[in-house]
Amino acid sequence: MAVFDEYIQTTQATKAHGTIKHYKTTLNHLTRFAAQHRRKLTFESIDTRFYHDFVTFLTKDLAMTNGTANNQLKRVKVVMGYAGEQGLTDNNSFRKFKTLRHTETDVVYLTRDELETLVHYDLTAEPRLARVRDLLVLACTTGLRHSDFSTVRPDQIKGDQLVVRTVKTRDWLYLDLNRYSRAILECYPQGLPLLSQQKFNAYVKELGQHCGLDTPVQVVHYRGSQRVEEWLPKHELLSSHTGRRTFVTQSLERGMPPAVIMKFTGHKDIKTLMRYVKVADAEKRSQMEKAWG
Repeated sequence: MAVFDEYIQTTQATKAHGTIKHYKTTLNHLTRFAAQHRRKLTFESIDTRFYHDFVTFLTKDLAMTNGTANNQLKRVKVVMGYAGEQGLTDNNSFRKFKTLRHTETDVVYLTRDELETLVHYDLTAEPRLARVRDLLVLACTTGLRHSDFSTVRPDQIKGDQLVVRTVKTRDWLYLDLNRYSRAILECYPQGLPLLSQQKFNAYVKELGQHCGLDTPVQVVHYRGSQRVEEWLPKHELLSSHTGRRTFVTQSLERGMPPAVIMKFTGHKDIKTLMRYVKVADAEKRSQMEKAWG
């Protein structure tokens, strides 16, 4: 679909680099799907039959979970909507594409004890992991995405604030520093270590294993109609997004009002913010005792 590539080129200046990569990946899946099914993809062909065949291709041939397949369908719908706005098609069948049933991976975040373990773990003999640890702790204590914490420069520190214009939304954030974030930034007067998201996500799992973050976490997802359930050590689920989730969840646990958290994270509504939250079992017990004795 030429219009898919056109959409990518047209929006490249306004979308984050990671988002553009996702759209290119979906285009590659569509190209492979068309070749495998010997089918020319036209605007008119994006119908119910396409939906069912593409879902089968994604979940069976590519072994995607339903959640990942939903992301591919979402991008197809966005591009079809773009084509309609450009007057290229009046086919609206894509609006009837249903979201596949899926259960998101349990929200992985670091507890207070786990965060303190990372902060104080002696990584003198592992300088590479020490740098990854510092980046993760900075994310956990500021709520920044990888695209933002990975590019922090010394000149963004204004007094006791870190001033960031986010890559994804282009919003300005004024982050008040705390003892954790302040200490890390002071360790890198020439700027933070540069690390791609792919390498960070690989190294942070290694870091978690090295530091003993192995609490079992249940992961439940669907592939087509098949329910897949497994238990994994927490370190296998760590990623650049763990920091943002940790910041939101721990800030709530520590008593920070949601409206204030949103000032730090840049969320526009409470519903989106709360998707990040995972209430710890210890906090549940604490709140039950506080409410009921």
